[in-house]
Amino acid sequence: MAKDLEQAGPEDRPHRRGGILRKLIGLVTVLAILAVLVLKFCTFYVEPGWWGIKISSATSGALPHPYGTGLHFVLPYFQRFDVFPRGVQLMEFTGSPGDATVRIQFMPQMEIKLAGENPARIDLSLLYEIKDPYQLLGKVGYLYENSKAPGPGAYKYLGTVADAAQEAVRRFLGNLSSEGFYRDPLRRRQLLQDAVAHMNAVFAKDEKGIVVHSLLLRAFRYDESIENAIEEKVLNQQRVKTTAATARLEALKEQLNKLIGEGKDAAAKIEADGDAYASTRLVEAERQQRIHEADGKLVFARASSAKVSKRRAAMEVAGADNAVSLEMSDVLDGVDAIILPVGGAGGINLLDIDQAMSMLGASQGN
Repeated sequence: MAKDLEQAGPEDRPHRRGGILRKLIGLVTVLAILAVLVLKFCTFYVEPGWWGIKISSATSGALPHPYGTGLHFVLPYFQRFDVFPRGVQLMEFTGSPGDATVRIQFMPQMEIKLAGENPARIDLSLLYEIKDPYQLLGKVGYLYENSKAPGPGAYKYLGTVADAAQEAVRRFLGNLSSEGFYRDPLRRRQLLQDAVAHMNAVFAKDEKGIVVHSLLLRAFRYDESIENAIEEKVLNQQRVKTTAATARLEALKEQLNKLIGEGKDAAAKIEADGDAYASTRLVEAERQQRIHEADGKLVFARASSAKVSKRRAAMEVAGADNAVSLEMSDVLDGVDAIILPVGGAGGINLLDIDQAMSMLGASQGN
C-alpha cells in the first residue's frame, strides 16, 4: 500500500488515502456489529440474587450445576438459560392478596376440615428455598409455566410447593377439634412444625431440591355459627371458673382470718407466759443475790476474826517483841529517839513523873 502511494502521482495520493481510511472504518464497524451480535445472542447475564441453569436442546437436558451472577456463554438455538430466585422465598396463603413479586407469591386462602367436619379458613406464611435447581428441573421439566421471562406466578414449581403445603397442613391440623384449634396455640405451633418436617421429608424423598424453613399461622376463621358457639362455651367456662375462684377466694380469706386470730391468741399467750417467766426469774435472781451477799458478809466477818486471832497468837510467840522493835525502828527511821526499857526490874513507867525526874536527875525545886 505504501509502495502504491509512492508510485502514484501527486494528484492520486489523496484519493488512495481516503480509500484506505474507508476500509478501516468499515472493518471496525463490522467487528463492532459482530461483537454486539455475540453479546446479544451468544451470552446470558445472570443478575445478582438469581441462579441460572443452562439447558441444551442438543442433549435435551440441563447442565448439573447452577450459574451464579455474571455473564455466561450460550450457543444460540442450541442452549438457553432458565433463572430462578436465589435465597428464601415467601408464599402467602391469604384471602387478601397484595402485590406479588418473584420472591413473594400469593395463593388462595387455605380451607381445611377439622375434627367433626367443621371447616376453617386459615392464612399461612410459608418460607422456603430452592437448594438444588437441577433436581427441581428433573421433576417439573422446566421452570416457567407459559412465559419465557420469569415473573410473579410464572414458575411452574409454585404449584408443587402450594400442593405440598396444603396436604401437610390438612394432614396435621385436621386432627384438631374446633375448640382445640381455637384454644391451644402451642399445640397448633407444634403441629405446624411437624408439617414442615413432613414436607421436607417428602421433598427429600422425591428429590425436588426444595427446603421448607417455617410455616406460620397468621389468622384463622370459622363459620359464624361455630365461632359464636365456641365463644359462648368459652364464656360459660370462664364464668364457672370465675365463680369457683371467687368461692375459693372467700374460703381462703376466712381461713386466713381464722389463722390470724389464732396467731394473735397464741402470741398473747406466749407474751403472758414470757412476762410470768421473767417475773419469776427476777424474784429468784434477787433472792439469790441476797443469799450470796449474806454469805459473803459472813465469810468476810469470819476472815476478819481469824485475822485478829492469828495476829494475837503471833504476838504471843517468842521473838514477837523483836518483830515489834523492828517495825518500830522502821517507823522511827530518821527521828532522834531515846530507847528506854519499859519492862522488867529496871523498867521505866513513863506515866510515873517522879520516877522519870529521879532518873533524869531533876528535882522539883530545880
